[in-house]
Amino acid sequence: MDIKIDSFKKKYKIKNKKLISSYQEGYIGKNTYEITYEDGTKKKIEQILKANRDGNAVVIIPITENNNYILIAESRPNTKEEISISFPAGMVDPNEDFKETALRELLEETGYKTNNLIELEWHYQDNGCSKAIIKTFIAYNCKKVQKQKLDPGEKITTIEVSKEQLEELSTTYFKDANTKIAYLTHILERKKIMIFDAKKETKKIIKFIKDYYKKNKLGGVVLGISGGKDSGVVAGLFAKAIGPENVIGVTLPCHSKKIDATDAKLVADKYGFKLINLDLTTVYDTFEKEAKKIDDFIPSEDSEINLKPRLRMAAFYYLAQMYSKLNNKVYLVAGTGNKCEQFVGYFTKGGDGVCDINVLADLTVEEVIKVGEVLEVPKEVLYKEPSDGLSGKTDEEKLGLTYKDVAKVINGEEVDKEIKKTILRKHEINQHKFNIPIYKK
Repeated sequence: MDIKIDSFKKKYKIKNKKLISSYQEGYIGKNTYEITYEDGTKKKIEQILKANRDGNAVVIIPITENNNYILIAESRPNTKEEISISFPAGMVDPNEDFKETALRELLEETGYKTNNLIELEWHYQDNGCSKAIIKTFIAYNCKKVQKQKLDPGEKITTIEVSKEQLEELSTTYFKDANTKIAYLTHILERKKIMIFDAKKETKKIIKFIKDYYKKNKLGGVVLGISGGKDSGVVAGLFAKAIGPENVIGVTLPCHSKKIDATDAKLVADKYGFKLINLDLTTVYDTFEKEAKKIDDFIPSEDSEINLKPRLRMAAFYYLAQMYSKLNNKVYLVAGTGNKCEQFVGYFTKGGDGVCDINVLADLTVEEVIKVGEVLEVPKEVLYKEPSDGLSGKTDEEKLGLTYKDVAKVINGEEVDKEIKKTILRKHEINQHKFNIPIYKK
């Protein structure tokens, strides 16, 4: 793999390293070396030997607007590695906080600048003679704004690599303990920490739908329009991907609020697709009436609440088959559940958890909103407090949790221990909604 460092190595590889002087005073010592590089240039460097001295540091993972990584190749006369390749890093000055240091080191060592930092990871380092907190930042949407501002005699060049090249490098070059490159790459994958580019992601989802429909010779989609953000975003995505003429939006009131129907119409009007209404209130009431005739019938609030999405799903598939025959092309039923709901099992088994295609299942609530902003989903819908429209409570009231905390747990971010415990417990006890046990002979 060509990462354009051969010329740098030839020029700045150390040809000779000569100790000029050395002294030790208490816990602090200093060695002075004369370094001769391959190109003939010479430099005097001082190596400070520290003991019982604390100092904090930062490591920066710069990602460009094109989603490439910026690394630095550096001549390291104070270490065993003559040329090291690493992420930019630096010591925190007494008058700086970690973020300020990260931005300064990024600019000085690479010439890149950003206003967007994510604190990714930190660890406490104690090697016996020095102690430090090492904080790691992702710097995304980095732009080249100037030349490097290096210290006198400093030999550093920048390297731009793709994610694939970075993974290859992690097993080749990064051996020093300071950058921990292999570990950090693993953290990026494990936490799935990425910069969410809503415009780019919206285009990718639309392409995904187009490709899937073309490959499988599909024609249309039926989906419930609840008046909430999830169904509004899904409707917008399908209208863009397969055309509004191929989208059938359905409102299925069942002892529902009138505002939901009003908001559903806003979405249909925005994207120009057909919106039909099928009132399930009478069907629901009849079912409840018949159920009460069972000898050992016991009223159950959960059974009553979950009956509504199960009736709705039956209606969706009825309509999908009807329109498939009517228009002589295959209609799918689209799901609208997002990643946070999926993670804690906040959906009805055999109800809104059933679908033929789901384009939101890998997006958190916040990411759904960002895609909705790109699609220009009506604000009354996009920023409405999420609710199931069934129980009279908001989603978060029913869950006893916030979607923000659920997203943090999904992404491996810090959250209150008890809250995290509750979220993981819900995730665990709802696995039966995803995995059906099958006996194998």
